[in-house]
Amino acid sequence: MPVSSMVGKTIREVRRKPSVFCAVGAGAPGTRVAVPDDPALPGLALLNYPEQLLAVLTPLLRSRVGSRIELTHDRLFVHRYVPGKRCIVKLEVTMRAAPGMPGKRHCFFAKFYTAGHGARVYKNCQRLWHCGFSRGRFTIAEPLAYHPTWQVLVLSWEDGTSLRDIVLAGQGALRAVDRATSICSTSGSAA
Repeated sequence: MPVSSMVGKTIREVRRKPSVFCAVGAGAPGTRVAVPDDPALPGLALLNYPEQLLAVLTPLLRSRVGSRIELTHDRLFVHRYVPGKRCIVKLEVTMRAAPGMPGKRHCFFAKFYTAGHGARVYKNCQRLWHCGFSRGRFTIAEPLAYHPTWQVLVLSWEDGTSLRDIVLAGQGALRAVDRATSICSTSGSAA
């Protein structure tokens, strides 16, 4: 089935059968919430169908986790949802070398966007990653892949304080921004 047909079919099916998964930062930890029904974010429809989500993500992540990954709804956590703009979801997947073998857990961020915005974010993240934000005090999650049809950006999972948290707390935000600007300007990678 062509991907464009699958997108339309999945979106129609989601409207009939909303799924439930955990939300981070919404009420009590682990609060169960419905997958947002947001036509502006076509990739969110995949959260209702783990098999289709894996069919989209496996080719993108094959070099990172291999082709045998499992995903269950209790392993999806919404970190942030901005209606009509983006939804950030933590995915926990299990990679198994063979059926029945013990698996190894991997975490990723999936950022669902609207109107091609994810492609721009992906390119900007790649530039920052290659400009030095892959190591040191201030790092960003590694941009792993972008799927244009579903408008989903996949990033590595990073522990620690996010730049957003630093900016909101006012801790060294100007130094971080100055460093990003100077490193990318010096390398000629920023556009």
